[in-house]
Amino acid sequence: MSWFFAHTSGDVAYVSLRDEIGFSTGEVSDLLAQTSAARDIQLTVDSSGGCAFTAEEICKAWRGRVSLATVTGTCASAAVMITHLARHVRILPNAHMMVHGPRAWNFSGTPDLDVVAKRLREIEAALIDSLSKRTSDAEAVRTWITSGKDFWFDADAAWHAGLASEIWTPAPIQDTEDIGGESSQESISQPAIERGNSKMFLRLLEAHGPVKTSNPDKLMRELIAWGKMNIKTL
Repeated sequence: MSWFFAHTSGDVAYVSLRDEIGFSTGEVSDLLAQTSAARDIQLTVDSSGGCAFTAEEICKAWRGRVSLATVTGTCASAAVMITHLARHVRILPNAHMMVHGPRAWNFSGTPDLDVVAKRLREIEAALIDSLSKRTSDAEAVRTWITSGKDFWFDADAAWHAGLASEIWTPAPIQDTEDIGGESSQESISQPAIERGNSKMFLRLLEAHGPVKTSNPDKLMRELIAWGKMNIKTL
């Protein structure tokens, strides 16, 4: 599975970042090509991090165009670099962020390692500058980035630290235009969901049939966010 999914509607690109950025399948050049014409980029993030150099490339291409980032699960390491391009960062109540200095793996000799170290120092300085603009404690940011340690934040701590603009709880989908009519409201049994009866819930969804909406991108983002919040392991 690719570490990103991108869909463009008009001049808006909706991008989901997941897994390890820059690794597994998917080329950063493909992501940048798919979003090159977008005036506005909106992110959904659930990523443990990845390649700092890939994140740096994305940051250079997207700077000034990311309006919104929604952290639905984990936002760590390189994912933090990209997430904080956004003018507004919202985090779900059960999501987490992790900040540390940029890191790289390089199997090479001293000349190449010198180049890597120089690039990492440049990324480090840019990350300190970016995060310091969001927080009221630039000294704490410098500690996060230069100490060599991992700093984890739950949603509340991320908000208090300035890493998130808001703790966001998705509102229930009640717009009948977005879910196919008033009768569909009666098709999903909340008590069945609360009892953890997933088979019953799936049968209800199957019985409901296709969903018609004037804004499929919005509905898909809301469904993903709802799933992150409400689908639990028994």
